[in-house]
Order: sequence, then C-alpha cells, then structure tokens
Amino acid sequence: MAESLRVATLLGQYQNLDASGFGTAAQADSAKGKARRTVTLGGSGKSPLLVLTLDSTASGIWARKSGDETVYRFDAWRLREIAPADSQLRPVPPAAAHPAAHAPTAHPPRH
Repeated sequence: MAESLRVATLLGQYQNLDASGFGTAAQADSAKGKARRTVTLGGSGKSPLLVLTLDSTASGIWARKSGDETVYRFDAWRLREIAPADSQLRPVPPAAAHPAAHAPTAHPPRH
C-alpha cells in the first residue's frame, strides 16, 4: 500500500498543473514514441482520470495527455514532483530497534 502523505502530496501537484510551454510540431512528432514514464491517475470509476505520458530531452520534459495531440513542456525539475519513482511512494519500513536503545540506563550513585 502506498504511503498516504506522499500520495496526497503527489496528487496536490496535479490540482494546478501548469506547463512551461508547448512543443513544436517536430517535438510533438518525436514525442509519439515510447514514453519513459506514464502516470495514470485513477478515480472511483473504471476509466482513468488522467493518463500522462512523459519523455525527457536536453530541453525539458515533454508530456502528452491521453487523447490529446498537444505536447506540453515541463521544466526538468518538475519530473520528480509529477512522476516520482514508484519506490518514492512506498512505505518506509521501520528501522530495526537497536538493542542498546531498550537497555536500562545506568546512573551514577548520588552522594
């Protein structure tokens, strides 16, 4: 199960997702290839709310919404915010307790 705070933060990125520009016709054509990442946001219904395919180049991140021919440009730093690695959303296992952490503490005698 995904870690809820991280998922909530991720979904917050999509509430007001703004692109930094649009791709040219040539960039749109090259963006039709296999995407490096795909983000699918699902709701309570069977159809996804959003499917966004993403690819990166030296000039930025290129995104295409499923069913839309427009190619949107995002700054490279936005990629980790809108499409983090799957491992970023997984719960962090609790650290193993160190045995000394539960040992009684010795106090010097009072005089």
